[in-house]
Amino acid sequence: MKAPLDMQVVDLRTVTLTDLEVLWHGEVRFWATRLLWDVSGTFAALRRIQERGGLPGKAVQANGRIVGYASYGVAGRLGVFTGLVVSPEWRSTRVRETLIHATLDAIRHMGVERIESRFVSIDDAWLVPTFERAGFQTYWREFLRFELRQLRAVVPAPTSLFFEPWDQTHLGEATSILQRAYAGGVDAEINEQYRTVDGCHIVLDDILNQGDCGRLVLEASPIARDRGRGVGFVLVTEISPRQGHLTHIAVVPEYQRRGVGRGLLDYSLRRLTEGQFETLSLIVSRANDHALGFYRETGFQSVLAFPVFVWVA
Repeated sequence: MKAPLDMQVVDLRTVTLTDLEVLWHGEVRFWATRLLWDVSGTFAALRRIQERGGLPGKAVQANGRIVGYASYGVAGRLGVFTGLVVSPEWRSTRVRETLIHATLDAIRHMGVERIESRFVSIDDAWLVPTFERAGFQTYWREFLRFELRQLRAVVPAPTSLFFEPWDQTHLGEATSILQRAYAGGVDAEINEQYRTVDGCHIVLDDILNQGDCGRLVLEASPIARDRGRGVGFVLVTEISPRQGHLTHIAVVPEYQRRGVGRGLLDYSLRRLTEGQFETLSLIVSRANDHALGFYRETGFQSVLAFPVFVWVA
């Protein structure tokens, strides 16, 4: 006969770094082996936040041990479910659902009108029904990877295009391109920041300056110009040694489906190959069937499918 489970929810700010380190170790190992992504820097940043006062969130303590936590952020009317980590041996329905509901209750208690849950999840079978019972809409995303050794022949870009390597002066121009490219699309449904220029600026600034996606690979991150006008761009980072990640590819609407995106991607793939990179990964929404088909046609292979969620009051 199993011993009864002694479980309680505690404030994440009260959890010791020793307890969190145990959970983070498993996450670092998963991301490295499955996604070829070094997230040790991300957890080092979380460690510093916890030391300075703590991460907003909830944790579950089972039989005297911290077995999982969820973190969140709130800005005005928007709440964002930023992370979920549960020890593999404690991924029971009761532990996980208790953690999710406690976190959602805490976010809703702050008067938000919208909650986004965008984190990459490892084990999704239980997530979908749990979030949907709480009133969330589910969106599926795909983590894809391209093996650079299989690079095929060049597809010529439109002849009027000029590709210019990224520098910081491009941020304002890229922000405008990104907002226009994503307007009305599924990514703007998932992430409200893509709906405004200011929100897009925050997204790009985080990538360029926060380091969660690794260092920017300048030589593989071009902006495309047609007669001097910026019409599209790509940002590629190095998520671990010789592993690239395409964080964004964006083309203004009037230049879409004219070979600009293909030209940008080919430019990045060529530069990464010259730089001795081994892979390039990206994340794309499954509902964006045109983009998903384009990447698969190019040679990207699915590595992981995971759900993200949105709740609107």
